[in-house]
Amino acid sequence: MPRMSLRNRLFDAIAAVDPDAGPSDDQTAAILAAADAMIAAAPPLNLTTEASKEALAGLWKTAFTTHGIERGYATLQRMSWGHAKDTPVRSSTVHQFLDPWRGKYLNIVNFQISDTPYRGLHYARADVALKPEQPDTFFVTFRHFAFKPASDTPVSAFHELVAGADGALDWSTPPDAPTFPSPCAYLDASTRFMRGSDGHFYVLEKVSA
Repeated sequence: MPRMSLRNRLFDAIAAVDPDAGPSDDQTAAILAAADAMIAAAPPLNLTTEASKEALAGLWKTAFTTHGIERGYATLQRMSWGHAKDTPVRSSTVHQFLDPWRGKYLNIVNFQISDTPYRGLHYARADVALKPEQPDTFFVTFRHFAFKPASDTPVSAFHELVAGADGALDWSTPPDAPTFPSPCAYLDASTRFMRGSDGHFYVLEKVSA
């Protein structure tokens, strides 16, 4: 089957998911089967080539993930490596910006605080490295993360629900912060599949180069 037909099959399966209810087991199986077909039809992946770097570079949006942070409840504490309060949130959109030449990565999560009208953004900035010995993986070292209220959310209420014990809404990681491998299962100019260090599977769609 041509690559575009395989991609259409994948995104048709994703479009069938109710964004409020999340995917059923059958829908998840259909999405993963479509992704597996794209992976099987693709050549071996080498992220260190110039063509792959061109494909990686730009702004991406998460279209589907088996991770609960996208279609379910997470907590701000989990999103901040233990710094923020253990406040439950529901994420709506996740964007990633990648610059493989400069080794820069920015993850942006738009979320709503559970049982409130309050919304905010979570930013995670990181360094990214590519290694020839593991050509299908990029390595992420988080350097800084922050929470910001949306324009319609009172700053004082947001601070009360989010800030950790130190009262801050942003933190820098230590110089020896751990590096996380982020295996890439598939990449073309408009679509990327990632396997998280926690075993979850992510489908991302390029928004702009």
